[in-house]
Amino acid sequence: MRKLIFIFILSVLLSACSRQAFILSGDKKIPIEIEIADTYEARLQGLMYRTKLDDGNGMLFIFDDELIRMFWMKNTLIPLDIIFFNSKMEAVSIVENMTPCVTRECAEYSSIYLAKYALELPVGYVKKEGIKVGDRLEK
Repeated sequence: MRKLIFIFILSVLLSACSRQAFILSGDKKIPIEIEIADTYEARLQGLMYRTKLDDGNGMLFIFDDELIRMFWMKNTLIPLDIIFFNSKMEAVSIVENMTPCVTRECAEYSSIYLAKYALELPVGYVKKEGIKVGDRLEK
């Protein structure tokens, strides 16, 4: 049991390693320090219980397939923007100002089109940087 717990904690820590990505928006190349959530456990945890997410930082959720993606803000304490990307890393849908939720019932936010990736960013960052549908993510 201890070994299983250790492996779980190690996988979460390794998944949360930060790396740089860029959003290509028109002639702008917007740098973003991203944490990767590419395991079930990391995607489940997401940005829960965080009290702060600085501008220029985000969490990239990576899935194995392309589907309509649903997110909620359960136990997420900070408002966020989210950009959904297809398998070609093109932004297909954006939701701004997802509100924190610490109650049992939380709003759900979904992509409009099929998405393989979702990038959560600090609230207002999409508007501030002028990010729009059709922009591309470059890892």
